Amino acid sequence: MTQLESLIPCASFVEWRNRQCFSGPEQTKNSRAILALESLNAQLSAFNGTPLHERIMRLREAEDDRSGERDRFSEIVAEELCAVGLTSFPATGKELLENIARHLENESRQTRTEARPRRAGSQAVAAPRH
Repeated sequence: MTQLESLIPCASFVEWRNRQCFSGPEQTKNSRAILALESLNAQLSAFNGTPLHERIMRLREAEDDRSGERDRFSEIVAEELCAVGLTSFPATGKELLENIARHLENESRQTRTEARPRRAGSQAVAAPRH
């Protein structure tokens, strides 16, 4: 089974953030994100082999089957890691992993709903505007 540190590359995002050139308030946000990612990265290995790790592996396999050549799993992980310290503030590695799992599950549900064929004669109904 692939280790979580390989699936969720926090360390790579720390390196990327360190290479960014920010100043003023942006540098403060970037520094906060780096510290958060380093802390989360240090916690990931504790979840190797757990039910949460297995859940993420199942979601990755399902996403690989559904996405074909597009690596949507990695895109979702990148979206979550880019948000850490800026718009997302997971307090623990477990919370980060659960956020990623929920994002993957939501994406899977959305994809299945969009792929579901409509019955003959049915029409989509637009939501009312306020």
